[in-house]
Amino acid sequence: MQQVMAKPLTPDEKLRQAMCAYLQAMLEHRDLAAVLLLEHRSLEPQYQALHTPRRDRFEGQWRDLINEGRDLGVYDCSDPSLASRFVLGVLNWTITWYRPDGKLSPSEIAVQFADLFLQGLMVRRS
Repeated sequence: MQQVMAKPLTPDEKLRQAMCAYLQAMLEHRDLAAVLLLEHRSLEPQYQALHTPRRDRFEGQWRDLINEGRDLGVYDCSDPSLASRFVLGVLNWTITWYRPDGKLSPSEIAVQFADLFLQGLMVRRS
C-alpha cells in the first residue's frame, strides 16, 4: 500500500493498483489473512495489541487514498471512512469464496471490484 501511495498516479489508478496489490497479497497468504481478518478477536491479548494498531493504520491508508481523490475533485464522497471500510469489506471477504482454480485471477477480480466501486452499477445517461 505504501508503495502504491508513493507513486505519481491519479487517485483512481492508485485505488486500482492498491486493490490489486492487496487482493494478490491476501490471497497468497490466505491462512494468515483468515486469522487476522476473521479470528483476530480470538488472538491472545499481546497479539491483539500488535494487530489492532496495524489494522487501524492500514485502514487509514485507504481512507487517505479516498480523501486524496476527494480533495482533487475526482471522487464525490461524503464519508471517506465508510467508503474505505466498504472497499476493505469487499476485498477481505474474498478469502471466504476465492478458489485458485476459479474463473478469475486475483488481478481480474480486483479490476472488476475497482470498476464497481469507482463507477457503480448505475447506467449514466447524458
